[in-house]
Amino acid sequence: MTKKSRRHLDPGNENKIEENKEQKKDIQKGMDELKKENEELRDKFSVLEENEKKNKEDMLRLHAEFLNFKNRLNKEKEDVIKNSICEFYNNLLPIADNLETAIEKSASASNVQDVVEGLKLIYLDFRKILETEGLEIIDPAPGDPFNPEIHEAIDTVEGENKNTVMDVHKKGYKYGNRLIRPAQVKVVI
Repeated sequence: MTKKSRRHLDPGNENKIEENKEQKKDIQKGMDELKKENEELRDKFSVLEENEKKNKEDMLRLHAEFLNFKNRLNKEKEDVIKNSICEFYNNLLPIADNLETAIEKSASASNVQDVVEGLKLIYLDFRKILETEGLEIIDPAPGDPFNPEIHEAIDTVEGENKNTVMDVHKKGYKYGNRLIRPAQVKVVI
């Protein structure tokens, strides 16, 4: 049986063959589109992988730069602190020199008042250095109100002016907002 004769036997066969050819073309076209889309997705995925790799390298580089910056900042901070301490010590050296001189001179001094005056001058120089460095001296006067934030009551005495300072045992010191030592005072209660 030939092709022609088969067609004659089943006339719908030819339509089915044509439909199958069309379906085959559509399937092939769909497969080609899927292959093309697959290639595009692979290309996009490769780009994303490259971007991820680059971003990871950038992140690691930035992290390393941050650590270097942090270390450099810590070193600079240490240097500033060391320089400040050295400058402070340098400011104290004249006081040490003056005390040495006072000790040497006091051994041969005929007048005690001269030694006392020399010590007073040394103390004033020392106090000036402390104040220049930002240290505030808390030196309440008798009759000043007692302030428990900057005063420490070490003794009390009964009297008329309640909650006032009667006498200062030791001066207090403050640096900025930090209390280093409260003034030790006797308080009237």
